[in-house]
Amino acid sequence: MGIDQNSDIILHGFCDASTKAYAAVVYLKSKQEIHLVSAKTRVAPIKQLTIPRLELCGALLLAELISVIQKALRTKPAEYFLWTDSTIVLSWLMKPPN
Repeated sequence: MGIDQNSDIILHGFCDASTKAYAAVVYLKSKQEIHLVSAKTRVAPIKQLTIPRLELCGALLLAELISVIQKALRTKPAEYFLWTDSTIVLSWLMKPPN
């Protein structure tokens, strides 16, 4: 990727899940370009989990993927956004730990 080191870099990550698999993808946005950086997919476990639990697995996969990408970048991203369509997972993540 020919990214200008002086431009503001923004990472956008998305995660989702179904009964069969869960996945995460990360895009890098600079001033004038958007690049697919990485994507990961995992097959859902044989033991049947609820959709919210699989969505949480997708969010964890995204967090791990973002961490690896941030370490690999030569510059620190100005911002990063992590997106999920699961309001249940968002509420779980916003809840203070017990």
